[in-house]
Amino acid sequence: MNSLRAFLKVLILSVFLWSMLFISLACAASFVVAFLFYWKRGYFLFGMDDIIYSLKAGVAAGVAAGLGIWGASKMREIDNRE
Repeated sequence: MNSLRAFLKVLILSVFLWSMLFISLACAASFVVAFLFYWKRGYFLFGMDDIIYSLKAGVAAGVAAGLGIWGASKMREIDNRE
């Protein structure tokens, strides 16, 4: 039972951390584009829809990356046992 619990903790932690990374990157990219637009045009276009988009894109990419990296490490672990 402890092995299953550790297994799930690592999976959830991996997905969470990668999601947070991609959410931060998407939000920062949207903010930089809004700042550049402000610098060139004179008005700042960064609203709630940009934050929601960053959340959606970050979670989608984070779940895929977290599961993929976790799966690759699990396969490497199984190969090393044999």
